[in-house]
Amino acid sequence: MNTSNDGVLDRRYGVERLKKPELIFRYKMRALVAAQTARRHLLRPAPYDVVDLGSAEGLALIEARSLLPTNVNVGIERSRELIEMAPAMPADSGLLAADVSRLPLADESADLVTALAILEHLTAPVETMRETARVLRPGGVMVATCPIPIWDEVSTRLHLLRDEQHESHLGKKVFGRLCAQANLDPVEYRRFMWAPVGFLPYLHLPVPLTWARVWDGVVQRFPLANLLFVNQLMVARKPGGQNVQ
Repeated sequence: MNTSNDGVLDRRYGVERLKKPELIFRYKMRALVAAQTARRHLLRPAPYDVVDLGSAEGLALIEARSLLPTNVNVGIERSRELIEMAPAMPADSGLLAADVSRLPLADESADLVTALAILEHLTAPVETMRETARVLRPGGVMVATCPIPIWDEVSTRLHLLRDEQHESHLGKKVFGRLCAQANLDPVEYRRFMWAPVGFLPYLHLPVPLTWARVWDGVVQRFPLANLLFVNQLMVARKPGGQNVQ
């Protein structure tokens, strides 16, 4: 996880992601949502070239790779401590030590860019959005997730989240403005991870991901219940390209 402050998310964060059920559930849920969303929006046929921003030790990258046909998976992470904690990576995957606002990647080299719980950590997320637009091929897709700010604050006050803390508050309107500044087209916004379900791992109760996704779909039909979603999904597309599937 790349942040604006060195050492905010470091080895301690990586250790916690290996043993805390709530953190394991969260990164696996984000990876599942990202993979399912990418399948709906990608125009090119598989396999895909994927760039994951703020990859930490690569666990979410590996999880998403198992759910989506890919050709190359590149994870970008600034913390060398976290990169050193990475498990054995698949042959088509790897982590690069770099800043997400200055990607060491060629223009138009990716079909999909994922940014799972990273944009809120950046003081200038528009720079990362512009870099995303640069490396995406025409028609390529960005899938981003971030917590809903009010629930993020509630979780921190209840000591469910470590006081990291976030630099930006993102929502649908802010994401739309960032897309406009980066010359990307917003194509989808929705909420996911219903709070009552997301709280179960804190109680060490197992939550099957497929069950959690089904429950999200049920709850989304009821506007008042939507207020209890704690995460948001935002999708953008680089103009150009055509459906060749």
